Amino acid sequence: MSEELKEGDVIELNELHNVLYPHRPNFINTEADKEPTFCQVSLNLEYYGFLHGRYVVEKTEFEADFNLILNQTLIYCRSLENSDVELRFFESEGQEPLNIGIKPIGRAERTASRWRIVETY
Repeated sequence: MSEELKEGDVIELNELHNVLYPHRPNFINTEADKEPTFCQVSLNLEYYGFLHGRYVVEKTEFEADFNLILNQTLIYCRSLENSDVELRFFESEGQEPLNIGIKPIGRAERTASRWRIVETY
């Protein structure tokens, strides 16, 4: 397992990764329809090539499920090139999409309106 990712880590996502990508319905009938549904996608597909790039980890959520003997960390990240793009993925055993071994390539800090890289490794 890789070191745990944390808020402010800058990571690189490419064709080796699988992520949860928000799908928004074409028709909004209810208030609930305004919230996106996150669907699993593989970044090795040419169609999703636009998602390759540098992302900043905005939040992590750790959950332990003792019934399944499962520890899971859900990573929330946002593109540094296009702040409208939000992705999610699991960094744990037993959940999909799973990405083990993603290492930070830098650190960023949040300013009033966006993330700013303050250190690269």
